[in-house]
Amino acid sequence: TAGVGGISRQLAETQMCLGSGSFVRFTPHANITLSSSSILPYLQGSARSALHAAAARTPIRINSAFRTLAQQYVLYHGGGCALVAAPGQSNHQSGRAIDVQNYSAARPALQAAGCTWLGSRDPWHFDCPGSDRRRDSVRAFQRV
Repeated sequence: TAGVGGISRQLAETQMCLGSGSFVRFTPHANITLSSSSILPYLQGSARSALHAAAARTPIRINSAFRTLAQQYVLYHGGGCALVAAPGQSNHQSGRAIDVQNYSAARPALQAAGCTWLGSRDPWHFDCPGSDRRRDSVRAFQRV
């Protein structure tokens, strides 16, 4: 998704304007690392609280967090082998989903903090507490 970095930053800013205070940064944090500089380090406040609670118990390496509609489109149509929701249908676009590289080690702490593990078909994916804001990602794209 690095190729859509510019438009993704614009879309993220636009989506944040649609719901003032809807997203907050979840880094820096001593026990949270990002696997790539292209990751947008934003979540809903309730999801960040859950992630920080889990990170207080164990280190967590994030592969993906908040995604814009453009990023979701690239992932969905990129032809990769990964399980990817259709654009407009991903909880990543709500700022409440994370993909965790060290999911097996972090799973107990994330679940104790209120995040739901998607299961073995998408083992790195966790949905954390928050509301459904997927439509806002579509509205942000329409605005930009």
